[in-house]
Amino acid sequence: MRDGSDNSKIDELLASYLEAADEACAQGQLDTLFEKYIDPQIIFELKAYSTLSIEDKEEICSKAHLRLVTKFRKLRTTTTNGETAPIENTAAYIKTVIKNLRIDHLLAKHPEWRHAANRLKHLASDSDRDLEIFYDVEGVCCVRLMSFDAIPSSFDISETVRKVRETNPRHLFLKIQELTPIVLNIVGHAVYRNDLVRSIVEITGSMRFEEVELPEEIDHLMFDRDKFVESDRQQVKLRLIWSELIKLPPNQRKALLLSLRETRDTEAITLVLKRRIASIAEVADALEIGIEEFSEMFQRLPMSSSEIAELLGIEGSEHSTKEQKVDNLRSVARQLLKKRLGFGQKQTREKKKDGR
Repeated sequence: MRDGSDNSKIDELLASYLEAADEACAQGQLDTLFEKYIDPQIIFELKAYSTLSIEDKEEICSKAHLRLVTKFRKLRTTTTNGETAPIENTAAYIKTVIKNLRIDHLLAKHPEWRHAANRLKHLASDSDRDLEIFYDVEGVCCVRLMSFDAIPSSFDISETVRKVRETNPRHLFLKIQELTPIVLNIVGHAVYRNDLVRSIVEITGSMRFEEVELPEEIDHLMFDRDKFVESDRQQVKLRLIWSELIKLPPNQRKALLLSLRETRDTEAITLVLKRRIASIAEVADALEIGIEEFSEMFQRLPMSSSEIAELLGIEGSEHSTKEQKVDNLRSVARQLLKKRLGFGQKQTREKKKDGR
């Protein structure tokens, strides 16, 4: 921990630099300031960010040095013209510079973070939205709903992400303007922009799927999120399943596709779209509907047997209800799909080999 004596010496040296009578003397003061205090503080502050690589820290350190030199030289110019330097606590200012540079570095390194940050900026500029982006006393970018106090604090990102996913099954396709108030209302107070961006990116982009299997009863496509390892093999398998699914007879295909669900948070159509196995237009074609109708239907997925029966125009009869007819379509579709994909054949061959 750096003590207050270091902070006061930094302030004193900066004041001496700003008030130096000539440039040679000023440069000497600046060199001493950086060598003895500022560069060590930059290194000290970066140590707190354990997830940054050595290369990341070196790049941030270099940018911080350049930004501070530029700032101090600008201050010297304004000070000699009779204006007062706005920095009251130099050590605190340096800490803020490092924090903001780290955020900027991460946003530049991760395009999805940058996109989310830019969208937030545009949202806040929309006067029709109850949203404000502001800076706290340390100069850190924050976000709040206008009904919240402007006192930001950190929040449990993992728990917030879990709640959003739990209450919004189609969270993958929620836009940032929809997610932002959802997250803020769950948190209940103003937040740091970086935390908000992290949560939004995780909500919309961290779906994890185990390799696809079609077990005997496939009411769900089964995935183990904790053991997931993304691979080309998984993508190939998903494409194979999709290619066979769209070859099924129309009503069987629709009954199966509209009701399949991923284990926990979302249904199969979201999986297909998110993994880019098919486009929205291709999914709409598979369901034999227009894109606009699909957009409206998407909010109701996965659909119940009753809803599917209504969509397909299936009526009940003396021997079976309309729901039972949909269930039968889905059951036949499962069996056809498993047969075409070869699922279950390995077990059959092993049984024959064992004489069972």
